[in-house]
Amino acid sequence: MKLLPILLGSSGIFAQNETTQAALESTTVEKPCNSENIGSGLEIKLENETEVEEIQLQMEDFTLKAAKNETAEMALPETTQKPVKTTPKSTTTKTTTTRATTTTTTAKTTTTKATTTTAKTTTSAASTEDSARSNCKKLKNVDNQSGLIIRAQWFDKGAHQFNAFGWMPVSGRVSNWKIIVEFNTAISDDGKTWELLPMSYNKVLDSKFNFDFLAKAESGGVKATTWWCHDGINGGSSATSSPAKAQPTKAPPQKHVQTKPAPKPSIINRPTSEKTTTSPSTKPANPPKTVSSDVDFGKISYNKASKDHCSRAGGNLKSQSATKPTFKKASKEEVAKTKYDLNEVIAKSILFYEAQRSGELPEDNRVKWRGDSGLNDGCDIGRDLTGGWYDAGDYVKFGLPMAWSTTTLTWGIIEYGDAYKAAGEYENALAQVKWTLDYFVKCHIAKDQFVAQIGNAKKDHEYWGRAEEMRMNRPTYIISPKNPGSDVVGESAAALAAGSLLFRESNPKLADEYLAHARELYALAKNYQKDYNSAIPMITEFYKSWGYKDEIAWASAWIYRASGDSKWKAIAERDYNNFGIQYSGVESTWDSKKPGTMAVMLQATKNPKYATHLAKYVDSALRQRKTPKGMIYVQKWAPLRHASNIAFMALQAAMAEPKLPKASQYFQFAQKQLNYALGSTGRSYVVGFGKSPPKEPHHRGSSCPAKPKTCDWAQSGRGPAPWVLFGALVGGPNEQDRYTDSRKDYIANEVATDYNAAFQGLAAGVKCKLLGGDCTVRNYARPSIDLPLPPAKSSHGSSSSSAPLPTKATASKDTSAQEFKNGDFENGHHGWICNGCKGSRVAFPWAAQSGKAGYKVESRLGAWAGPAQDFVFGKDLLPGNDYIAEVYIRPQGNDQKAEKFIMTANIEFKSGKPVWKPIASVQARPKQWTRLSGTISFDYKVQDVKNIRIYIEGPPPSRSFVIDSASLKSVHAGKAPAKTTARPAQKTTPKPMKTTTKPKTKPTATTARNWSNNSPLWQNASGGKLHKGDITVYAEKPDGGNCGYPKFSDETTKYFVALPKPMWEKGANCGRCVEIDCTAGNVGTNCDAGKTTVAMVVDSCPECHEGDLDLSNAAWDKVSGNAGHSRFKANWKFIECPDRFMMKDTFEFHIKEGSSKWWLAVMPLNHKHKMKSIEIKKGDGAWKSMEFGTIDSFYWKGAPQVDSFELRFTLVTGQSITHKVSEVVASSTIDTKKKF
Repeated sequence: MKLLPILLGSSGIFAQNETTQAALESTTVEKPCNSENIGSGLEIKLENETEVEEIQLQMEDFTLKAAKNETAEMALPETTQKPVKTTPKSTTTKTTTTRATTTTTTAKTTTTKATTTTAKTTTSAASTEDSARSNCKKLKNVDNQSGLIIRAQWFDKGAHQFNAFGWMPVSGRVSNWKIIVEFNTAISDDGKTWELLPMSYNKVLDSKFNFDFLAKAESGGVKATTWWCHDGINGGSSATSSPAKAQPTKAPPQKHVQTKPAPKPSIINRPTSEKTTTSPSTKPANPPKTVSSDVDFGKISYNKASKDHCSRAGGNLKSQSATKPTFKKASKEEVAKTKYDLNEVIAKSILFYEAQRSGELPEDNRVKWRGDSGLNDGCDIGRDLTGGWYDAGDYVKFGLPMAWSTTTLTWGIIEYGDAYKAAGEYENALAQVKWTLDYFVKCHIAKDQFVAQIGNAKKDHEYWGRAEEMRMNRPTYIISPKNPGSDVVGESAAALAAGSLLFRESNPKLADEYLAHARELYALAKNYQKDYNSAIPMITEFYKSWGYKDEIAWASAWIYRASGDSKWKAIAERDYNNFGIQYSGVESTWDSKKPGTMAVMLQATKNPKYATHLAKYVDSALRQRKTPKGMIYVQKWAPLRHASNIAFMALQAAMAEPKLPKASQYFQFAQKQLNYALGSTGRSYVVGFGKSPPKEPHHRGSSCPAKPKTCDWAQSGRGPAPWVLFGALVGGPNEQDRYTDSRKDYIANEVATDYNAAFQGLAAGVKCKLLGGDCTVRNYARPSIDLPLPPAKSSHGSSSSSAPLPTKATASKDTSAQEFKNGDFENGHHGWICNGCKGSRVAFPWAAQSGKAGYKVESRLGAWAGPAQDFVFGKDLLPGNDYIAEVYIRPQGNDQKAEKFIMTANIEFKSGKPVWKPIASVQARPKQWTRLSGTISFDYKVQDVKNIRIYIEGPPPSRSFVIDSASLKSVHAGKAPAKTTARPAQKTTPKPMKTTTKPKTKPTATTARNWSNNSPLWQNASGGKLHKGDITVYAEKPDGGNCGYPKFSDETTKYFVALPKPMWEKGANCGRCVEIDCTAGNVGTNCDAGKTTVAMVVDSCPECHEGDLDLSNAAWDKVSGNAGHSRFKANWKFIECPDRFMMKDTFEFHIKEGSSKWWLAVMPLNHKHKMKSIEIKKGDGAWKSMEFGTIDSFYWKGAPQVDSFELRFTLVTGQSITHKVSEVVASSTIDTKKKF
């Protein structure tokens, strides 16, 4: 039996060696391509070793045949030119279509000549050289300009592989062109020289073009020399002719090149005279009344299986420089009206979205400190899912907020396109939303399958560093009929429909594509109705959806507006009525689309009903409470985002047709909210704009220093950002207009794509309104498109027309349960290694915890010295699995001093710096066996990791110790391996449900929770249940928090804590106290100097995981021993609050704002234990329980309906206090003069 390896690369198919002389009677795939190894390709088994007659490889887009003594020929798409077979039989010829860097689909073609026993005919070197080099110019290899650049080289599966990018400097008009590439080493079996020839459509060129390909070489260090040949070049010139060289004995392989014109420079970087803008003084031309389309919307192209992007590195950051924003300054007359240069605001907001880009950045990338990243996204399901935006200061691609941000941005460009044009930013604005719209098309991988998220949020948030240097696995999460998500799918349909309307005139083909996808996604959302909280369970910790019906109505409204089809008008109106869209709360966010749906339906239909609903909403929103300086205040999480969103809706009402009665009032409100963000109160809240702008946004990428300096958790709280994140709107001040510019305060300084979406549209809308006649609102053609009704629900529960759901690449689970490798300490990889110490086997009874011999560690050179073992990643340990590492330790000595032992893992990569991950720590006393155990997982790519070593270390070097009973077990040990059947890629952990904030101070990750602590503090059962988790730091002073307290004791203003949502109990634990003990710091740090600390619960932490705590600065400093702000392990429990946390010796309660005898809200104060209930009694009536607050806060509500009544407060301890109220006074605090 022989194997014929075939290499699949972006440049086509290469035989790995000369064609084997063996007949092919049957073929089987010996090693199919996977998401991580494209270069290894397919190995086709040849059953009989007789002469090869034919080899045939069938794939989706092409067929390859290699037959005896014939030139192989590939079936090409109809639009692709077949290679002409003119090669002499004595040579081996290959014709390959290389992929242009921005081409969406690529035909791969290879012509391979089978090896024969006929002697080869050689050609005269001199004559071949003359033929090959006539009319040629040797190019200088300059990245992004000319020649061929080898950007990445790696060794995989026994082969040297590389990725090459070429640029041809076309000057004028050229024909009969070809490219000759000479490599310094043989490229597979192709020799050292290639000829690249044109396709049928690009034989004549008049502009620069580029191309790229993936190939493999016989050795590393690949370099290339390139000649550009075409009619008109004088080959005799010494300046351009190539040196005479011996030609290979066979003709060079010929490869056909698909070309793509090089992208034009960004409009921002062109001279003003070249910008395609509408002058502010010139009224735009009237657009055509209607546009239509005759496309068949029933035929749609989905994201096909592709692994071309999986063999390259996940990121690329070669050089960095500061962003230099340019914009067209507004006139003095305009600024006098708008108060600020809104051209600058719009331009810099667009730059913020460019800084959030994931994927391969375009050549005209303006954010120079960013590079390519997320280049392997989708590899776990065999799809190219590169692109889209990173959500905030993290690197997860959350589908729901990204789609809403895209819809809202697109809406603003549709409404106020003339304002963008007048600002000189229209083309940049289109590119801004096209980036994500194209990504959503990629996410539509089958008729009833849509990718909702890329990245595990929990793992992502444990990383602080550059996007380009991420190493964690980024799993894919899919919505399908079996895992519905009407909210995220409906919102994506709305975005694509809005994009269709925006691009209808300038790019009707693209508009049709967007609309076709929107139609099918609407059907998926409508036919399988459910929120996505179950499909992606941990999404509730980040972006929990509180309903999906508004997204369905929002989608149908946009589809009707984008099509103008009366059938869809009926659908949109039915959704609006059936889903109660007219009944809306005050919020307009990524989770609440009711206000937006009202406005879109009004703009699409001009129906007064929708005008009434929209006006009612805005009137209600304007009554919302405001800060002393005028910002409308909804909640503490990103208040400026909420203010901008509501102002954008007010702007829609102000610009509505027909004009609403309060239009002027709505506009004044909208402009005031915009000006607040831009600096009307004395400081700007937009990074890089105005007076005293924020300098410390909570954003990983911009916080990282220039390479080669390291970026890690030290940057999470260290001073002004090295790179200015131009245009980003921060979360903003609290309800008293107080704001601290600190990266550690992620509530005030978080930035996110959904923060800027309505804000940018608001700036454009205000500019448009104040430009008057020079800005026509909704300056676009009205569509008139016959769009078919949405597809019906499949009778089988899931569409049979779709391919099976992809199997997640990391679905296999390690079920091993193994001991650490035993053996002598000095034997290196054969067992234990004594790192900086002396190790020996001891068999004394006291030295064996398990009844066998133990291992003694002595003569240690430092606290870091101790035993260690190496593990092979991909063999001993598998990615994506949790492991329990355990060892028993017996310190030596006659004292009784407890000392800390820690277990850590060091991950050494094939390139780049190693990563340290803590596993566990424990206090151990001499002559006692103590268990050291913790859990850890390794979310890295197997091919990136060189070695994993687990260390045991920690006590002073003078301390000797013995270890025994070491083991490393998978948490799945003893369980059957998970079946890798077709299913949705598994679920992850997304973002804060309140808004778009998340765990802000996460360090090098660990999932360890099995920490042991023998401190007497935790042996006191009366103190309550012991909790274990991570502690972080989040604020210097309390601001009322989600508990809503009006005041605090002096002790509470210093020592306070926020609980994770699951443990906050919707506010019921407000006012309780917790006792905290730090158990372990990160590698290289510790909290040994820390002290047991008590803090009061005043807030919730939506992004914290169960068991975690967010501490005040003072509480962190005390419990950690003044360690730098980071994330440490801790144990904690609820206790009775000490007296110093009470404001008075007696019990008080607060009657909240807005209370009366008809609606009473009571908040207890100064209680040392948890409040169980509050009851009310009128006159001689019975006691009735008051209802605990229905929104996240801390109060009980009732309706006494009389002026005088009694209240009874009862603690969980059973103690009660009764107090008589003679009159309800809102916003008052009452001292009962009693004690519990």
